Amino acid sequence: MTETHHIRRIAMISLHTCPAATPGGFKTGGMNVYVRELSHELAQRGVQVDIFTRWQDSCQAHADQPLDESPNVRLIHITAGPLEVVEPETLTPFVEVFAHGVETFASDNGRRYDVIYAHYWLSGLAGLALRDVWHVPLIQMFHTLGVMKDRVAGRINAAPSPRSLAEAQIMTHVDQLIAATPAEYEQMTRLYNAPPGKIRIVPPGVDPERFHRGDRVAAKARLGLASIRHVLLFIGRPEPLKAIDIILEALQQLFESDPTWRQSVRLLVVGGNFADSAVQSVINQAYVLDVRDEILFVESQPQRALPDYYLSADALLMPSDYESFGLAALEALACGTPVIASEVGGLAHLINNGETGYHVPTRDSAALAATIQRLLTQPDEQVRLAGNAAQAAQRYTWAQIADQLLAITTRLLAAGGTPDIMQN
Repeated sequence: MTETHHIRRIAMISLHTCPAATPGGFKTGGMNVYVRELSHELAQRGVQVDIFTRWQDSCQAHADQPLDESPNVRLIHITAGPLEVVEPETLTPFVEVFAHGVETFASDNGRRYDVIYAHYWLSGLAGLALRDVWHVPLIQMFHTLGVMKDRVAGRINAAPSPRSLAEAQIMTHVDQLIAATPAEYEQMTRLYNAPPGKIRIVPPGVDPERFHRGDRVAAKARLGLASIRHVLLFIGRPEPLKAIDIILEALQQLFESDPTWRQSVRLLVVGGNFADSAVQSVINQAYVLDVRDEILFVESQPQRALPDYYLSADALLMPSDYESFGLAALEALACGTPVIASEVGGLAHLINNGETGYHVPTRDSAALAATIQRLLTQPDEQVRLAGNAAQAAQRYTWAQIADQLLAITTRLLAAGGTPDIMQN
């Protein structure tokens, strides 16, 4: 365990989304899990973590409160902008208000922080303002990058978005950057000209006490899926970048290749809620493709409920157009569930093709259908992949991730806030 005697308190900034929110909802996902789980692990090492987030109507209370029953972690809601959940880009005018609210809370409560750890670009802007006041190092993790999202959406030749410009500003002035994968490191240096010496690669983690191999039959029974022979799983926000439309097309092609699959295969979609236009769009497409009867929709679930979904599945499907990391894939691997994913971003590094799952080309529903059929018709192969997957996930425990980040922070503080230049 990393020595942390001089890291007493961390200000964790998650401006646009509350870490207590259920993943899979509007603008809630892996980052929410990351902030919550990392903060809890840091608290286990005696570090006090104050998580600052914007107050929204979905927040339980506008107050200083404990998180996950850990006395060393507090979730603090700051009033800044509209009370409803909104698109992150609309919150730019309220960054200064948010930073001032954080500063006021710290001053009123006599809180002094050793380091600021900001998540997402809006938090980075607030972090820069707070660093100027507190004179402590700022560590930044983006989780997704605006330029990459623009490229996937086909906006390659468009003028840089305000978000991308803000990300470039943060990369220039921040003390330390955290990239989730070598791919993100390369994107930061090539697309943003980020100083390589500022970047360290540290992936997200997984809780092995929650996500691990278990009794698949029992898990299916608990979810009411005992009569279903093959379960395919999608977990996350059903947004275009996740390419759920490709999953539906692949399902249609699987059934057309052999109609008997309709009796034995179900796609389980976990995420969003039925009031979301994105979910309704998926349902409408399922009707058009004549696969609606073979799809089970489940609204967003808390972390504690997710293991049964992973354990019940033959495979997790992630043919995403872009994933900075893919936390759901890591959770699935820890449960011994193979992952069929596109070879993009973090998925290219997390999934070992033919060993822990399979890679498929992006936007290729035929390849996805063929890979699904390959897996479902080779039970011995599925068993082999499951064992490899669970073993591979052991390298990503939150305990290991927290130790890596604390070591980086310790060196940063020892250098007076200037990151050491090292190979990544």
